[in-house]
Amino acid sequence: LERGERLDYDSLIVACGGETSYFGHDEWREVSCGLKTLADAQGLRDRIFGAFEEAERTADPAEREEWLTFVVVGGGPTGVEIAGQLAILARHTMKREFRRSDPSTTRVILLDAGERVVAAFTEATSAKAASELADLGVTVREHAMVTDIDPRGVTVKIGEETERIATRTVVWAAGVRTAGIAQVVASAAGA
Repeated sequence: LERGERLDYDSLIVACGGETSYFGHDEWREVSCGLKTLADAQGLRDRIFGAFEEAERTADPAEREEWLTFVVVGGGPTGVEIAGQLAILARHTMKREFRRSDPSTTRVILLDAGERVVAAFTEATSAKAASELADLGVTVREHAMVTDIDPRGVTVKIGEETERIATRTVVWAAGVRTAGIAQVVASAAGA
């Protein structure tokens, strides 16, 4: 242990959690918001409220639309939940907070490379989740593979078509990998 103490054990279970995986595009970490740590959550909160404030400040309608477009990448439980909460925040919580911009015009787009959101659940549950997101005003895009993220948008490939979505806020909820300490423990244990 930290102070040099040693513990005997019959079985050692290391439950170290996970880390965000950008599927080989670690540069996307700089221009998107992850959701694995408290610092990530605080950064995301600041980014979301900052986007609403920037939309209020700008006189340019195209720039306002970029600030009021939120893209969530990953249609698993985390992505579905954050997309739904963003829609509720924009359409209900923030609706009377600004004079120049209208948060109810916010676009929330959920991108998933798979066939359906929350694919680990039953097809009926996936369909219900997609339907309820649509009722909240979330645009669900399935078979949508992200190919690039930069400070002003996301590039998506759907089938043979490539599309660019202008946004200032991308939430990355798509990938997870085992925390690095797992490899250290596995090597030390010969596992």
